[in-house]
Amino acid sequence: MTHEGTKKTLLIEVEALYNSQDRTRRDQANAWLQTFQKTVLLVLTDWKRKSQLYFSDNFTFIRFLCDLSIEKAEAWTITDQLLREPNITDSARYIAARTLRQKITLDLHQLDAAASISLRDSLLALLYEYRAGPRYIITQICVSLAALALQMSEWRDVLPQITDLYGKNPETINCLLELLKVLPEEINENKRIPISSEDYHVRSRELLTDNAEQVLQLCLIYLQNSGPNTSDQKRVFEVLLSWLYSGDIAISALETSPLLEYTFKALDSEELFDTAVDVVCEVLLASQDFNDCMPVIEKIYPMLAALSEPLKKAVVEEDEEDNVRGYCRIFTQAGESYLPLVVRHPEAFQSIVEGIGICTAYNDLEIVKITFNFWHRLADALDYEQNANILKEIYSNLVDVMIKHLHYPKSLSDWTAEKRDEFREFRHVMGDVLKDCCRVLGSQACLSKAYYKLDQHLRNTANGSAVDWQEIEAPLFSLRAMGSEIEEGENVVLPQIMFLLQQLPDHPKIRYAATLVVARYSFWTKTHPELIDYQLTFITGGFDNDEVAAASALAFKFLCKDCSELLIDYLPRLIPYYFNLIKKLHGMDMLEVTEAVSHVIAAVPFPKLSEPVNLFCHPMAQRLQEIAAKGPAASESEIREACGRDLLPDMK
Repeated sequence: MTHEGTKKTLLIEVEALYNSQDRTRRDQANAWLQTFQKTVLLVLTDWKRKSQLYFSDNFTFIRFLCDLSIEKAEAWTITDQLLREPNITDSARYIAARTLRQKITLDLHQLDAAASISLRDSLLALLYEYRAGPRYIITQICVSLAALALQMSEWRDVLPQITDLYGKNPETINCLLELLKVLPEEINENKRIPISSEDYHVRSRELLTDNAEQVLQLCLIYLQNSGPNTSDQKRVFEVLLSWLYSGDIAISALETSPLLEYTFKALDSEELFDTAVDVVCEVLLASQDFNDCMPVIEKIYPMLAALSEPLKKAVVEEDEEDNVRGYCRIFTQAGESYLPLVVRHPEAFQSIVEGIGICTAYNDLEIVKITFNFWHRLADALDYEQNANILKEIYSNLVDVMIKHLHYPKSLSDWTAEKRDEFREFRHVMGDVLKDCCRVLGSQACLSKAYYKLDQHLRNTANGSAVDWQEIEAPLFSLRAMGSEIEEGENVVLPQIMFLLQQLPDHPKIRYAATLVVARYSFWTKTHPELIDYQLTFITGGFDNDEVAAASALAFKFLCKDCSELLIDYLPRLIPYYFNLIKKLHGMDMLEVTEAVSHVIAAVPFPKLSEPVNLFCHPMAQRLQEIAAKGPAASESEIREACGRDLLPDMK
């Protein structure tokens, strides 16, 4: 077949592979292309002359050709020539550059030493040709050079050479900075490069560790000479971030360098803010070993504390969420990195914790959750440090903040079901922060805050003020969240809370939340038997409301499980009540009330067990006998009842 014929068939088969609706036809095309891949020798002449048409009309075809040529030696030539071709699209250049990068990563062994040197020189020349962009082409070439440098041990003067080539001309500084940025990324993260562990460690030291001080100086020089050019400044910070992340720049080297001041100053620039945040966070992370980094920390901290004012300003201004998020990341990283110092010297490092507190109180929950790990770690640390009263006061404010965040919006109907589910799940995450507050402050202090809010709302309601249900439901949820941290012997606040529940407004969402509070504290009720009768009445009253029934069933189960021995004397009332109740319950609610009564029966001493078992089981056995006697005449609902299927939802 002629070259034109092969090319025509190739186009037909590629079109069939990607666009045919006939699976058999696609399999045929795939088989033909696999055969073609093994045998074809790409010819650049006439195909290259018409490549503009192919690139613009069939991007997938050109990508396939480049990938196809990856196993062929002529791919080195083809990709190089395509990158130098003036009349092809940027997409074509990108594919060619990516293919060359892949060849260097995987197939450099195909070239001898002389060819490798020629390839290096060609890449350096290409980088100059593309000095004006597009940037993604520059990036691909720089990544190729980085992969080549790692494998080409005879290339000894990598950094001096590229600095000399691109570091003196303002038109090419961007090339140098991009290469410096990707060099540690490629060396540390590209696991596909075939190089022995020993050679890797030697070459990594030569390329990164031995050049770290020079890179730091270059960053400083270019920042000092950049003037108002924020584009170059951003590239410099990206280089600094990349080398900090790699760990090759010792954090102690920043102690005497003006780079720290430049980085914090960059937070004032809208164009540089995000990158500067990344750099500051990496510096904070790298300086967390305060035994070795105290001089650097002493230099960082005043600049860090000064960020409190722009943070406060961003919080009160509209459309500043991105800035608040950035400052939140910085303060939170500082808190986590310097946690031992915060705990040991709370007065000196108070501004860090206050800054995190400001972020936690912000109205964007996506930003708020950034701080949660810090509060948890700090609570752990305070378990061993009892004299940090300043920090405990901050946790006291944190309880109020969390309860505020727990509020459902007034316009709940505007939320989608998905958003409601997300917020419902996130409330439990916020509940974990309340648990941390209990650990630090003690249960009485935290319970008192929720009680005070409930009592205040009741007073407002009594005075004729309108109170939204969300205002009452949120502190009720907080009581549930704190349950695992409350002692069984708490006798000061919880009794007041329990008796307050019956005074709450008769709103289904409030009653639902209050009933779940009773459910959560059933372990506590066991040591307060005087509340059994009151709680049983409160729980069972909820079964009259369809919106509350599920909470009542759950609370009934937990109360009967944890207080089973205390409820034995109630069985003569519970069992008849149970049979009346299950007539209107279904699914999981029926299962839970059945389990509830079973817990109490199981607690009856064995000599007295026969009577309650008979009371509980005889009506059910009698009903089964009635249904069985009907035989085929039994209705579907009766059959479901006999099989117990009404106990399970959606079961057919």
